[in-house]
Amino acid sequence: MNIANLEGVPKIAWEYRLGNRCALEWILDQYKEKRSKDHTIAKKFNTYRFADYKE
Repeated sequence: MNIANLEGVPKIAWEYRLGNRCALEWILDQYKEKRSKDHTIAKKFNTYRFADYKE
C-alpha cells in the first residue's frame, strides 16, 4: 500500500476505525487497481492506458 501521497492527513483521520481497520487503509484497499487472475481476460481488456487520456 502506497501512503506516500497522503502526507498532511491529520492524525485523527488515521485513528478513525471501520471495525478493526483504519478507515483510510480500507478506502485505499477499495480503490487500488485490481487485475483479473484469468490471463485471457487480462490479455483482452488490460489495454487501457491513463496516459492516453490525460488532459
